[in-house]
Amino acid sequence: MRSSGRIALLLGMMLFGSAQAANIAPVNAWEIPSAPLPDLSGQTHEVAEWKGKIILLNFFATWCLPCQVEIADLKRWQKAHGKSGLQVIGISLDETRKIRNFVRSLEISYPVLVAGPGGTALMALWGNRLGEVPYTVIIAPDGNVPYVSQGAFSAAAFDRYVVPLLQK
Repeated sequence: MRSSGRIALLLGMMLFGSAQAANIAPVNAWEIPSAPLPDLSGQTHEVAEWKGKIILLNFFATWCLPCQVEIADLKRWQKAHGKSGLQVIGISLDETRKIRNFVRSLEISYPVLVAGPGGTALMALWGNRLGEVPYTVIIAPDGNVPYVSQGAFSAAAFDRYVVPLLQK
């Protein structure tokens, strides 16, 4: 697909909220503009660093109750499937100090990156036009985005969209 077609596809995802809702083919994650983000130690990362893995990209905020609830599942899935190629990555819309305490309290072991309060623009690039959290993007090893989820990411969605990728 030409560049203008990819841009139109991305805009369509932003307008409709997800590739599934818009009933259009999902955009390739590696063609979305890169956004280097710091982790809690200040080292910058890009999602493309985990290229080749099955990425569960989870946007969250410390004040968001559904975000807090789904973290137990995210931790469990990372522990159970990390050696099979799953990489959970949290992207927080909070300030570093708040995130650091939150991560320590909930014993989050997967990478957490800091987008800060301005992270809603980054979420829009990934198809979240409303800027609501939690918001989860599944990225296949080849960059295909088979699923995005507005709201808490469920075990049923994990089984339907992530497990088949783990079995390839």
